[in-house]
Amino acid sequence: MQTTLKIKKNVSEEIHGLSKIPDCALVKILQTEVGQLKSYIEELEETVKDKIKEGNKKLEERVSELSKQLKEERKEIKAQFVYDELLNSLRTENKSLKERNKRLEKDKEDLFSQLVKARKQ
Repeated sequence: MQTTLKIKKNVSEEIHGLSKIPDCALVKILQTEVGQLKSYIEELEETVKDKIKEGNKKLEERVSELSKQLKEERKEIKAQFVYDELLNSLRTENKSLKERNKRLEKDKEDLFSQLVKARKQ
């Protein structure tokens, strides 16, 4: 089965009540639309770049705030650590001194009892 298409030779004639638009007119319309779309795309790209810059700036500010906060917390933790170490050291020394004091008290009692015995003789 062979199909044949009828090609009109006169392009200025109407087809189904419609006139043919010349190719160069369509190309100009499409070029205009493409130019408008390119312009719109560029505007969107600029908007996105600005939003990204704004977002990055906000992130940098937040990172800076968090960094300062972390620095302060480190100082507090270090100070607490030093305080705890000092407190533990003092507790250890206090315990040692209490034990020494007990021994000295016992030695004092022993010496006092020896002195009393020595006087009785």
